[in-house]
Amino acid sequence: MNYHVGQVIYLRVSKSTKILPAQICEEVITKTLTGQKVSYYCVLPGSTDTFDIADLDASIYTDPEVLRSELIQNASDGINKIINQAKVVAQKQFSAAPEVITSDLVEAPTQYSNQPDEDVIRVDLGNGQIGILRQG
Repeated sequence: MNYHVGQVIYLRVSKSTKILPAQICEEVITKTLTGQKVSYYCVLPGSTDTFDIADLDASIYTDPEVLRSELIQNASDGINKIINQAKVVAQKQFSAAPEVITSDLVEAPTQYSNQPDEDVIRVDLGNGQIGILRQG
């Protein structure tokens, strides 16, 4: 990827949860008989040392919103994995059946009497509770 001197980048450090901003402070172009190589050096906050970004153990982002989206997706995937593992253990250990979770619980189905019956599905949830599902 190409960067420009002065550009701020965001480093997602591989072995931690840290996000570090850095600034590209140097672009080095090396021409040899076998070709051309471009290296970028950056400086981290609170440091005067420069680092070759190729040597950093970090993912590099130029847009913090792209980084945010990736972090949220990774967190969501991790949460889903933990929940699915717990469900598997519950099913094995307790013979737990999957539960159906509904919203809009109604104790008196007559509350929606103005709705035609073909657009409404009523589900008996037990304990005198009826779930109302509307189509469309």
